[in-house]
Formats: sequence, structure tokens, C-alpha cells
Amino acid sequence: VVCEPAVNGPYCRAADSRCGCDVGRYRVDSQNRCDPCTAGTYGDEVALVGRCHLCAAGTYGTAVGANVSAGACTGCPAGRASATPGASALSFCGNCSKGTFAAAGGGGGSDDDGDGEGAAACTICPRGFVAEAEGQAHCAACLPGYFNPDDQKSAANHEACTACAETGLPVSGPAAWFCTDCV
Repeated sequence: VVCEPAVNGPYCRAADSRCGCDVGRYRVDSQNRCDPCTAGTYGDEVALVGRCHLCAAGTYGTAVGANVSAGACTGCPAGRASATPGASALSFCGNCSKGTFAAAGGGGGSDDDGDGEGAAACTICPRGFVAEAEGQAHCAACLPGYFNPDDQKSAANHEACTACAETGLPVSGPAAWFCTDCV
């Protein structure tokens, strides 16, 4: 097999006589040429054939011809998540809904290329905590006198704390998930 060095960058590898492409590009076999990895993908090795690797869920990549050393995939920012592998823009990272959160640097998601890290999904706040607005990086603890008993079953149940006075049991501590009688 002989590769034309002038055909968009391929070269021959002496070891296996196959045409290869530089990192950040892949070989289109049927046309004997190298194409750059599209936004949302990256090439981390020489001689990729057929397609580039997708940025993992929780990340996105805007560069064309990206490779891992060039920062191919960026993690979704705190308070946002993306379940879409191969996302090509920040707009794929949606705000977490009320009652959920995504911590900075992941909070439930990671990427396969070890570069950026972000959340693939938002997490429901734990018992005793709420997220009253969209796009939260963490949940807030219920204040004394308030509680949240839900054990991560429904995001809608973690949008606000309930006053203990409504239960007839007026006392609770911080981050409470139940109220008690005065002792």
C-alpha cells in the first residue's frame, strides 16, 4: 500500500504498511484521505480509521481536529449536565432542575478521555436538603424548624423545606428530615 503524502496528511507506517493519520484526524478508508475530528470528538492516537472518539456524556468539545493534549473535551459547568455523548457546544449542558444539583468537576458523571469532567445527569438532593432554583451546584440544608423527609425519590419533593409547625411537631435540627416534640 502506498499513500500519497499530499492527500490531506496520510503517511505509511512501515510496520504494517497501512496508511495512518495524525492525532486529531481519522482515515476515511474508501477515499484514502484523512479528515479532521469534528466538534464533539477527538483523536488520541495515530492511525484512527473510520471515526474519532466521542466526548463522553457530561462533556462537550468545540474544536475541530481536537486531540486529548489540546483539551478536546470540556466538562459541563457546576449546576449543569449533559447525557449526550459527542456534544459539540456548551448549550448541550442543560441547567439542573429544581430539587437537583450537579457539583463542580462531575457530581455523577465523568469522561473517558481523562480531560474534562462534568455531570452526565443531575442528582436529586438528599433527605434534609433542597435546591430551590434551577442550575444549582449543591443543595441547601433545611434550617432548624424546617424539614424535608423525601429520600431522593422525587426532585419535586426537594424544591422547598416544610415548616415543622405544619406537622404539630415544632422542633428540628439543621438538615432535618423529621420533626420532634419539644423535650
